[in-house]
Amino acid sequence: MTLRLSLSRLCLLIGFILAQLGMPALAAGEVWVYGVKPGDTLIGVATAYLTHPNDWPKLQILNKISNPKRLVPGSNCACL
Repeated sequence: MTLRLSLSRLCLLIGFILAQLGMPALAAGEVWVYGVKPGDTLIGVATAYLTHPNDWPKLQILNKISNPKRLVPGSNCACL
């Protein structure tokens, strides 16, 4: 039973490491694009995807959005 538990933990650890290698980290200040879905708001996008959700005004300026509560579904939103 101990060998089985050890092998399970080893497999879990290897899986975790491989998952981390497959997910490239963004460099500080790197911009990525979010595809807007129906019902999205700029504040909601910031809350879900930014490290500092209160930075949503920066997204508003970056994307030249006049109303942060009305995003056009299907459009793209550049995020920091």
